[in-house]
Amino acid sequence: AATALAQKPNVVVVLIDDMGWKDLAATGSKIHRTPNLDALAARGAVFAQSYASAPNCAPTRACLMSGQYPPRHGVYTVGDSWGGDQPRRKMNVPENREELPAESFTLAEAFRAGGYATSCVGKWNLGTTNDREHSPTAQGFD
Repeated sequence: AATALAQKPNVVVVLIDDMGWKDLAATGSKIHRTPNLDALAARGAVFAQSYASAPNCAPTRACLMSGQYPPRHGVYTVGDSWGGDQPRRKMNVPENREELPAESFTLAEAFRAGGYATSCVGKWNLGTTNDREHSPTAQGFD
C-alpha cells in the first residue's frame, strides 16, 4: 500500500475546442467512433457536470491554465475584441490580452513543482511560441 501511495498517477488533460457533451462514444454518441478517447475515459476520470468558464478557445485555455476567470487574466477572446464596424458596435468591450500574463501561476507550473514532467501538445493560443515570456515553456511546460 505504501508503494502504491508513493507512485504518482499519470495526468493527461485533453481540451478540445467545440466538442459537445455527447460527442464521444463514451459519453453517448451513436454517430462518432472514438475508441482511443473512450479507452482513456474508461481508465481515468470523466467530468460529466462542468462548464466552460469562457465562450471560446483562448480564454477557456487561460482559465484552465491559471484557475482564473477572464476579468482576472484579461483574455476575453481570440485576437482583437473590437471586431466589427465601429458605427454598428452595440457595446463597449473590455480590452483583450492575447497572452496569458507571465506572472500567472499555471497548472503546468503546479505539476512541475510536484515533480511531474509536463508537455503541451497542440494549440497554445496564449502567446506566441516566439515570445519567450509568454510561450508554453515560460508557463511551466517542459
